[in-house]
Amino acid sequence: MSEAADTGARSFKFSHEIRAGDLLNIAGVIIAGFAAWSAMDTRITKVEEKQFRQTEVTTDIRDNIREIKSEVKETNASIRALEGRVARKGI
Repeated sequence: MSEAADTGARSFKFSHEIRAGDLLNIAGVIIAGFAAWSAMDTRITKVEEKQFRQTEVTTDIRDNIREIKSEVKETNASIRALEGRVARKGI
């Protein structure tokens, strides 16, 4: 027996040949990497679009709230004016 077998160590043999399976493995890794990158890019794009739409909705809601507040102030002013008229007439 050899020394490597006596010590329990394994020896690795490197083949200097490039086979079709090796090329297919490399092509598969490249394709899988591209597919993963493309899927991640699509997901990121969808998330960014959702955030943009959410920002637009939030802005619209804030504008609507401001309009409602100003209309409530106008309504309160009109009610006070009417209360003043009623108080002067003594109704």
